[in-house]
Order: sequence, then C-alpha cells, then structure tokens
Amino acid sequence: MFARTLSLLLAVASGCVILVDDEWAAWTWNWDPVVYDGDAGCVWDSALRENVWYFEAEVDDWDGPEDIWFVEANVYDEWRGGRLVDAFELAPTEDPWIWYGEWMEFSTALDCRYTGYSVDLIAWDFYEGWGVLTLTPRTR
Repeated sequence: MFARTLSLLLAVASGCVILVDDEWAAWTWNWDPVVYDGDAGCVWDSALRENVWYFEAEVDDWDGPEDIWFVEANVYDEWRGGRLVDAFELAPTEDPWIWYGEWMEFSTALDCRYTGYSVDLIAWDFYEGWGVLTLTPRTR
C-alpha cells in the first residue's frame, strides 16, 4: 500500500499520467511533434500555365512517424491584423517525415504577388500534441 501511495505522489509531482492495471502502474508519455523545417510559396508552372501555391513541412516525433496524423498550412495576412486567409491540409509523401501539398492559385484565396502573408505549418499527433513552424512564403 505504501508503494502505491508513493508511486501516486511521485506521478502527480512529475506531471506524468498513470494507468493502473491491477497492481502495476504503467507510465505513459507522449512527445509532441516538431515541425523542424518547411517551405511555402507560389511558383509559375509553365506546363499548366498557372501560378501554383506549394507547402512543405518536415516533421519529427519521438513517438515515431505513425503518431503524426494531420499536418496543415494556415496562411495569415499580417498586413490586415494577422487574420486567417486560407488553410490547407497537407498529405504524407513516400518519406514519412515530409508532408506536402500544392494548389493552383485560382482555387485559393491567395494572391501570388502579395507579400504580407505568413504561414503556420502545424503537425498534430494522435494525443492532441502539436508543433508549429512559422515562415514567410515566397511570392512572385
């Protein structure tokens, strides 16, 4: 009984979560994902003869790539008070640590010649942990 009480007190003091199954406590911990690099911008695609917006996030999670379930790119207009302009869901690539997406300019609320944007690349894991990287997109 003393050992269980001591274990409970140590867990509360350290901030860990305890799942008790009969007599044994199983320590669980979730590492939040990290977006450690990324890129965003607008380029001219000569084959399509259109401007194309692209977003790329390089993510990491000590719990493994299968813990990351969603990566998004949120574009804000910094010259208008930081309001959200558009949001995009990125898709995993063959490399489980790289998520990517591209959209033709006309299908977005973005202007390739506007230089007042910022982009938040946000990775979410299955335990509601998240990581973000903010960058300035390349515009034409």
